[in-house]
Amino acid sequence: MSDVSNLLHPGVYIKELPGLPSMVGASTSIPVFIGATEKLADGDCNVARPVRGWADYQARYGSFVFGAQVGAAVFEFFALGGAFCYVIGVAPDPLPQVANVDVPDPLATIHVVAASMGDWANDTVQVVTLDAGPIPSNASAANTFTLNVVIDASVIADPTTVWQKLLKVYVTANAIKPAPLSPAGQDNYYILESYGAFNAASLKLPAGATTCPLQDVINAKSMFIRVQTVDTSGANSGARSSTLVPLNPGDTVTYNASFYEDALKAVSAVPDATLIATPDAAIVDMSTDTTNVGPVKDVIESVFTAFKHLPNMFYVIDAPFVDTPSNTQSVVDFVTGGSDSRPLINDHGGLYYPYPVVLNPISGYSTPIPPSGPVLGLYANTDMNAGVWVSPAGVVNGRVTTATALTGWLSEGDQDTCNPHGINVIRPISGYGITIYGARTLNPGTSTRYVSVRRFLTYVEQTIKAGLQWVVFQNIDIILYTTVVRETTAFLTSLWNMGALYGATVDQAFFVTCDETNNTPDQRAKGILNVAVGLAVLSPAEFVVVTISQITGSPSSGS
Repeated sequence: MSDVSNLLHPGVYIKELPGLPSMVGASTSIPVFIGATEKLADGDCNVARPVRGWADYQARYGSFVFGAQVGAAVFEFFALGGAFCYVIGVAPDPLPQVANVDVPDPLATIHVVAASMGDWANDTVQVVTLDAGPIPSNASAANTFTLNVVIDASVIADPTTVWQKLLKVYVTANAIKPAPLSPAGQDNYYILESYGAFNAASLKLPAGATTCPLQDVINAKSMFIRVQTVDTSGANSGARSSTLVPLNPGDTVTYNASFYEDALKAVSAVPDATLIATPDAAIVDMSTDTTNVGPVKDVIESVFTAFKHLPNMFYVIDAPFVDTPSNTQSVVDFVTGGSDSRPLINDHGGLYYPYPVVLNPISGYSTPIPPSGPVLGLYANTDMNAGVWVSPAGVVNGRVTTATALTGWLSEGDQDTCNPHGINVIRPISGYGITIYGARTLNPGTSTRYVSVRRFLTYVEQTIKAGLQWVVFQNIDIILYTTVVRETTAFLTSLWNMGALYGATVDQAFFVTCDETNNTPDQRAKGILNVAVGLAVLSPAEFVVVTISQITGSPSSGS
């Protein structure tokens, strides 16, 4: 009732009342990346932290490094259109021993550690310093040198671990040629990275600095190593032996369900997140044997179980590594449960295959990575520029412009094997480049077989849920029915106007019912308000059939 104390003269008085809150679209393209990072502060382990750009990520978690997949995934997410994400860094407790070695040189002893935790460098990566100039007549070593990360050619010729196979892709993608290292007689080696030339001044600390120029250069650019300390106390005038020193073994890190358990609990603290990726879990070799992918299945199933109470989440799943992706039977068995009777069936997840090879502009080299980072970048880009109801796939919305290659090339015939099982293939499309050419969930036989349909329905559900929060504890009456229908209809009409629903009219596109027909006296007495919403959802044109017939008889003049 209006306050009448200030009504002094006859007439009409106007009073503005606050309107009911209108529905605001729910967030759709905010992912959570969970896994290994280059560095991780104690307070950041298993805690969701917001990341607003690549520089923000680097400041807290480190760089795009080999062996820890979250950095590469986040970099690709932002490079392809993402604007905001969360990262949950994970590490075992106690922390594992990182691979390391002392590299001898006449000018210093250089203590090198692997750029990330794990056993990826074991029996594989070696470091060596080499002369980078003429050797003076009165000396045994050149005044300048390079520091090199190398791998034996025999390892590349016959790789046995998944990490060695990924390094073989790295060598091929960067057209690195094997070469003998001095002194003569050593085997051929691939130089993965080379830094320098450095000299004695490069090893000295500038005034007020905590690292020397050699450390600054290598630690800023290398994908493989970090220079922890440089000790010049034993400098001598001896020859540079060019002795290859392998990194001492690092502890194995197992990316199984228990590794992610605490991190998954932390996702509940970020209610605006709608997507999730666990790229490290996919670093398993499935090339010839699918029996070793049990831990990957465990991770996938644990994510789906954890998010039964978070229906707004969608899981972008990385298929395990296959060194010959055209051997599609491995990934089909993985999805269908052909080897373990554990099929992957869930319309809140989409699986992508195979690994793209992307340029790391920090190191200047291309490297294979699991696909979830680029895929989520294109999810975000499509949501922002086209809408969540549009498939993040195809030559318009699915081009992976950062990719320089794939771990293997797939044909249309290869995709024939994958597509029916909901395996979203990434392959080259003539004239367009490397493209996500699949748009299915892991529930291909249902009405939510398409990623865009599942995510659009989730978007509508979550928007209506948030937009009707004000209704809770309001009295159920005709006015409430009318208001709920009006607000919901306004939201759905805006979607129809944007082309998100099928139908020439709003009546064909959707309906909203909230009245006595679906709210009986008994339900009203129990405090239940039912709102029925029906949508004519768009489906992507997955199969475009063009029928061409040959016209016989008199040809047209064309005029």
